[in-house]
Amino acid sequence: MPGIGEYVIVRSRDQGCVCGEYRGHAGREVTLSNARQIYRWNGARLTLFDVAAIPGECRLSATIESEVTLLEACGIIPCTPEVEQYLRTASAG
Repeated sequence: MPGIGEYVIVRSRDQGCVCGEYRGHAGREVTLSNARQIYRWNGARLTLFDVAAIPGECRLSATIESEVTLLEACGIIPCTPEVEQYLRTASAG
């Protein structure tokens, strides 16, 4: 499991893919802070594992600084430092 504050990507059934700082989880309920929705990534990276490991273009929402809770999470994927930097700083849209 990731440590508190570690930057991760969470895949959830209804909310889709969200990245942010891990705050904890209980069963399939995951809490993040400083979260952003990932709603598209380039086709050269086919899976979320690729998105978490290889920096590249993604379409992202604005950052929500308060905590968010994702229900029905089916994966928590840690990011490389390079990907974390990109996901934290990329422009929304």
